[in-house]
Amino acid sequence: MASTTTLQLYAIDDLDGLYFFREPDEVRRFLTTYPFLIPLLVEARDVIAQHFPAATRVALNLLYDRESENEDDTELFALVQTSLPPEEARPLLDRFTQEWWLRVFRRAQGRLEFNLWYV
Repeated sequence: MASTTTLQLYAIDDLDGLYFFREPDEVRRFLTTYPFLIPLLVEARDVIAQHFPAATRVALNLLYDRESENEDDTELFALVQTSLPPEEARPLLDRFTQEWWLRVFRRAQGRLEFNLWYV
């Protein structure tokens, strides 16, 4: 688990070269509200690179619960871009989940998910 010191070392700008922000203003606002996600996202990017080709783009995108008027139901998705067919890409994401995400997901406090973005 990251220490408070580690949490303070990262800022939203540190994610700029690691992730593509869809709706940048909204993603930045969300990360300002939930700054504990920033070091987790920095760490995740290295792990993603171990499971997917190094040049893989990952987008950050907010998902709003359209049936809820409560902003607390908003989640940030890290979408791993892939041109692989689902039967090849899904096992890569599953391995990422098993080897890393299941060990650390509590740190996200229900605010972050990882999925695939097929192109």
